[in-house]
Amino acid sequence: MQATQMRRIIMAGIVGDALGVPFEFKRRGTYVANDMQGFITWHESRGSWSDDTEMSLALLDNLTESEDYAALFDKF
Repeated sequence: MQATQMRRIIMAGIVGDALGVPFEFKRRGTYVANDMQGFITWHESRGSWSDDTEMSLALLDNLTESEDYAALFDKF
């Protein structure tokens, strides 16, 4: 897999997370996510991502720097 493809996959996950954060814990079919929204479930501003993205970015950062697991846990 090329770096460009990997970057696009990571960005798609981040955008998907930001689209979904306002609707966490809502029942399927009770909302429509067709635009960035904010201040619904977590009262976060539009485009905010969740801890899932934060932890993924910390993992990616650590994997590209070293295999220092203590540093990874500090990032978490």
